[in-house]
Amino acid sequence: MATSRLFFLLFARCAGLTWFAPVFCGVELSKRCRVVCAVLFAALVFPAISVNIGVDTSLLTIFSVASAFRFLLAFAFEFFIGAVLGLSLKLFFQGVYLAGEAIARVGGVSVAESFDPSLGGESSATSSFLFWLAIAVFASCGGLEAFTDGFLSFLVLTPPSEVVASEELIDRLLSTLSHSFILGLRIAAPTILATAAVYLAVGVNSRLFPQASLSLVSFNINALLTLVLFFLCIGVFCQVFESEITRMIGNLFIHGAEP
Repeated sequence: MATSRLFFLLFARCAGLTWFAPVFCGVELSKRCRVVCAVLFAALVFPAISVNIGVDTSLLTIFSVASAFRFLLAFAFEFFIGAVLGLSLKLFFQGVYLAGEAIARVGGVSVAESFDPSLGGESSATSSFLFWLAIAVFASCGGLEAFTDGFLSFLVLTPPSEVVASEELIDRLLSTLSHSFILGLRIAAPTILATAAVYLAVGVNSRLFPQASLSLVSFNINALLTLVLFFLCIGVFCQVFESEITRMIGNLFIHGAEP
């Protein structure tokens, strides 16, 4: 009985993580697949957690109406903890997505939008490209292993049924949100500044030489310059994102490993 309850609490935290984490939360994976992934993840880490002496055994062994109610509350809270971790990771990647949207809007290439089933709406090609590029960098540069190590360390420090302050979880979520906005600004800044310089140059030339009608070709020039700078800065994008992975994981998991 105690072992099964402990596994269900561990499953709740893993389910909250997989339900809101990037890639897992998309429509590409059905709800049944998310549940299966959560069960597999819980089964992998359960042997290490089951021997942890910090688990509240009174919640797991005593069977009564009161203990059952406490167990349901603990199950919901464990799902909440996993959801906060998954949402934090998702917000981190949303900064990259917003940077792509800003580049597309400012550069005048947002007309090439397509329907994105994972968002349930239209999105630009630049934002989708940057998002999946960030996923590839995160997986290839040790971010996935670092996040997994941080999650396991967090499980050891705060095992299932252990009380975790909600304020601390919300603070981590808000801190990750601020890091996400900073990441988006750092990624979009080169292209936005170059585009603003082009707009300024076209405006000054239009005032000095009104007969040239540069405004007619400024849109094409701006779109072409945006695409050229976008592909030239892909390496910089990857370096900026890789440098922010360590900060994000260190902020989300105090004792998390670094990539």
